[in-house]
Amino acid sequence: MMKCWKMNLRLVEFKWWAPYAWRLGALGLWLWKLRKLNGPNFTWPLLQFSSALPERLMSRMGRIYPGKRLPIKSRSELLASIHPQHWKHVRPDTGDMPDSILTAHA
Repeated sequence: MMKCWKMNLRLVEFKWWAPYAWRLGALGLWLWKLRKLNGPNFTWPLLQFSSALPERLMSRMGRIYPGKRLPIKSRSELLASIHPQHWKHVRPDTGDMPDSILTAHA
């Protein structure tokens, strides 16, 4: 969730000093209030949110989850993954249709 907020807030940093003020303000707020309010597990997400440390470094340290790439499926593989009761709504003339769907239309 904080990653999404970070991406949305990057659009408002128009001045050269804005990223530095953002990082310093986030760390100051963490020192003043957030570490007591949210607990010790909030440290690394806050550092990711404020861009105080590079995400690549934090993921190498094992402090944040870097995510994985999703496998890319072909169109026929995606069509084959449709639940059988919904096959009646797929037009057979669209091409790349798996045999299981074509035999259900016949």
